[in-house]
Amino acid sequence: MPRPLIFRLRRVAAQRLRLFFCFFHRPALACRHRHRSP
Repeated sequence: MPRPLIFRLRRVAAQRLRLFFCFFHRPALACRHRHRSP
């Protein structure tokens, strides 16, 4: 497996994890500031 692919997978996994945590912990400040509704 080429290294760039692994890095990409890890990055995607991290993003999904962040989104997941955001979803479960809505009061999280990080979440609110990232997804601000217009």
